Amino acid sequence: MRNSTTILAAAILAAVTVAPMQGAAILSLSSATVTPGSIGNTIELTLTNTGPSSISIGAFNFAVATPVLGGITFSDATVNTTSASYIFSGSGDSFVIDSLGGFSVLLSGAGTNSVTGNDFRLTPGAATLVGSGVTVGLAQLLFDVDVATPYGLQIAAIGITLAESNLADGNGNTINIDSFVNGDISVIPEPSSMALLCAGLVGAVVARRRVRA
Repeated sequence: MRNSTTILAAAILAAVTVAPMQGAAILSLSSATVTPGSIGNTIELTLTNTGPSSISIGAFNFAVATPVLGGITFSDATVNTTSASYIFSGSGDSFVIDSLGGFSVLLSGAGTNSVTGNDFRLTPGAATLVGSGVTVGLAQLLFDVDVATPYGLQIAAIGITLAESNLADGNGNTINIDSFVNGDISVIPEPSSMALLCAGLVGAVVARRRVRA
């Protein structure tokens, strides 16, 4: 009995030892500081593998949205990521964006407050390996800020739509996304406006001191 138990325990230990360790995928949005009335601002969507082994990515879909009345509207989405190399760049394989040559932009409410997109390796079964600890770019999102957007606005609701964002390997099998990290967009005055504001405050302080004197 003891020998049988020992053999069973050894078999379980061996199975645990040789079981492949999985990667851990995190989708993240960067943050941005912008001014009212500015156009062509950017944030980026990235994929980071925090697990101990590589993740094989053959395709991805994403959706990002902002509040309808937040004063932020998307104008475009591209693969020209700068914070990390685009996931399919240099793969030696031709690829398309959204199968139609560009990301689709969805209109909602008073403006373009959401953007969706996808890309995939065209060669059947092809995939890009994202190594442990590696971050790759999925999309650069361009947006404009309404001139009437108030200063100090932080739109934490700008984030990844979980139900519409997913990863797949080269055979179309779903890859689990372990975590989603959303970004903030902070709106600040233009430098010239800030200088005028500071000058006005200084003038008000000087005038008050003169009145008191």
